[in-house]
Amino acid sequence: MRPPEKKFIINWLKAFSVSPGVLFPAAYILLYFGTIFYLNTDYKKELIRSLNLAAGPASRIELGQLHTCYRLDSITVDRIDMIGPVSTPESDAGNATMISITSVRLPVRNVEKLMFSTSDRQSSLDALCRQILSEKHHAQ
Repeated sequence: MRPPEKKFIINWLKAFSVSPGVLFPAAYILLYFGTIFYLNTDYKKELIRSLNLAAGPASRIELGQLHTCYRLDSITVDRIDMIGPVSTPESDAGNATMISITSVRLPVRNVEKLMFSTSDRQSSLDALCRQILSEKHHAQ
């Protein structure tokens, strides 16, 4: 039996790499990881800025990792630490409280479109900010 020629193997690999069974999952994986990268860079900076505006200038907010599920239909923020002055009148002005929230999940339709749509991005930032601040009030 004669071994397959080198040209045949190269042509077979080219055909395999452009087949729909390879192209669609590869495109989805690139979209998924691109979305996670975007969430943890630009979106996270905008979320911290929005939270700082809503919580007040004396507060400090630290966020963990942002991620989405494989269906790209929700955003989850892990580990939210909010450090700010105590708002009770009997406390000293120098004391600060730390509130930790383990995780917040917000259902968002079409998370992958947040990179391209300013209105979707702003509405999801506002909703996530409201949810985090409501979790903060429940944790106090």
